[in-house]
Amino acid sequence: MTIEEHALDSRHQGAKNNSPCTSIGTNGVIQKYGNGSGIAVDMVKLRRAIDAGEVAGVEIIEHSQLIEQILRSDKKMGEKMMALNFARKDNEFLIKGVVPNRFLKPLGE
Repeated sequence: MTIEEHALDSRHQGAKNNSPCTSIGTNGVIQKYGNGSGIAVDMVKLRRAIDAGEVAGVEIIEHSQLIEQILRSDKKMGEKMMALNFARKDNEFLIKGVVPNRFLKPLGE
């Protein structure tokens, strides 16, 4: 699954199960449930750890990079616009790879 397919294919049930990326929204939130609880990534610490070489195999695809890849994709214009809308709505960026547990924190507890 490509990065633009990841942004687009949220409309297909289970499609993201085959993605090497995790969608992250504003403030590093991965998932937020109705009562305000959920999971977030400590992006400040994760970025520092990646830069320091402490975390291997993890890449952050920034929002601007995601938008650029969608625009350069070979998808039809309608699909590109849909993917752009999804990505822009949540100020989405992606994390490729497995985020170590120490960077995950519960929300709303």
